[in-house]
Amino acid sequence: MTYLGEKAALSSSPSSTTTTLQFSHANGFPFGSYQKLFQALPTHYQVQGLERFGHNPAYPISQYWGNQIDELIEDILTQNNGPVYGVGHSFGGLVTYMAACRAPDLFRGIILLDPPLITGPTRWLLKLMPTPVIDKITPAGKSKIRNTHWPLKTDLVKYFSQRALFNGMSHEVIADYVEASTDIVGEYRKLNFSKDVETAIFRNLPLNLPSFYGQLTVPGMLLAAEHSHACMPSMYRPFLKRNTTIKHRVVTGLEHMFPLQAPEFTAQFITDIITHMESESHL
Repeated sequence: MTYLGEKAALSSSPSSTTTTLQFSHANGFPFGSYQKLFQALPTHYQVQGLERFGHNPAYPISQYWGNQIDELIEDILTQNNGPVYGVGHSFGGLVTYMAACRAPDLFRGIILLDPPLITGPTRWLLKLMPTPVIDKITPAGKSKIRNTHWPLKTDLVKYFSQRALFNGMSHEVIADYVEASTDIVGEYRKLNFSKDVETAIFRNLPLNLPSFYGQLTVPGMLLAAEHSHACMPSMYRPFLKRNTTIKHRVVTGLEHMFPLQAPEFTAQFITDIITHMESESHL
């Protein structure tokens, strides 16, 4: 498998045997955090993606993530590897969906891994809520006060393994997260995913999803975790009803962070879905 991060040189068009995936990360978890998932994919898969959304000054976080849609589209065009399979986790899943609606010619299909769907009356309630209330009911309240630097001697794998968000993740996955999300600066290891960006993403959840309904023309799959707090039946059922090209599955025993909790399972799921999409495209 070929891995392309933000510093990768532009590649030429892939061969006919190459399957290109554009992977978009969850908020706060850089692209490199998903190494174990990427390593479990077939060797003919080429995985590319933005290392960190929202950190390019040309694409600051905007209402309903509009700039992030443009940021994703621009990255696909820059990589110049032809139509891709868009795969996204959480925040990355919704950005992938909206980008595929906006620029369908860039996608062969999309796979949404537990996207945070806001539909129905909840959408209108959130529109009326002031920022302090949004911070209380979304992770924004925690992200805006999170620690951003630690002494070099700190065992960050142990530190994060004790946080609820990292429950169920192996030490190897957490080590990949630490490597991808922090840099050594002087006597400290500092977070390179801006907490201001992370907070802004949570504060600007896309409450305009109906404006995209009816625009998706490529096949899609939505995988919802049984114990998810972000992609619940009351939210995904209206979404699926208005996006008829998207199929869905609910996976028992999994939580919202399952791509990092069960990377091998997730890789197999992605592989199976893409194989199915490719077989149907040749009918």
